[in-house]
Amino acid sequence: MDLSQIQKETVQKWVEEEGLTPAEVQKKIKEEFSLSFTYMETFLLLDELDCKLKERERGPDKLLKTTPEQAVDSTFSSTDEETGGLQDASIPPEQLGHKEASDVRVTIDKVTRPGAAISGSVTFTNGVTTQWHIDAMHHQLAIIPPKGSAQPSNDELAKFQIALQQELRRHGY
Repeated sequence: MDLSQIQKETVQKWVEEEGLTPAEVQKKIKEEFSLSFTYMETFLLLDELDCKLKERERGPDKLLKTTPEQAVDSTFSSTDEETGGLQDASIPPEQLGHKEASDVRVTIDKVTRPGAAISGSVTFTNGVTTQWHIDAMHHQLAIIPPKGSAQPSNDELAKFQIALQQELRRHGY
């Protein structure tokens, strides 16, 4: 598919002055010129026109929509026996009926597990040590108990949440 010289100059302006990506240029060609280009055709056109694509800022911090701490805040909630309903995980521990999370020990790994934004281990009140991580892609907290161990109670999970929040804050998350 051929573009006129004026159209080619317009495409160059979109890329070099407005900083559009190949996908955005592809969409704009369809909207402005009523032409359907594949992504590859668009990319080859940009190469042919010697367009300098602007580097967009990337990195783990730019890709994450939430911080690991925010993911922890939104992952767990515990049952409030007085109301019988679920309480928001961001409610202070005193209101959850847990004065301390010191019964549960949380550590953060010095070397993060593959695929995780952050990882570590937790030792529950029964002495069982379990691995945990916050998934880098989905920002969900996962607990990986050892085979044959019992599921932690809601009370222990609430204490774990509080201890994890404290540990994350202590490490600057």
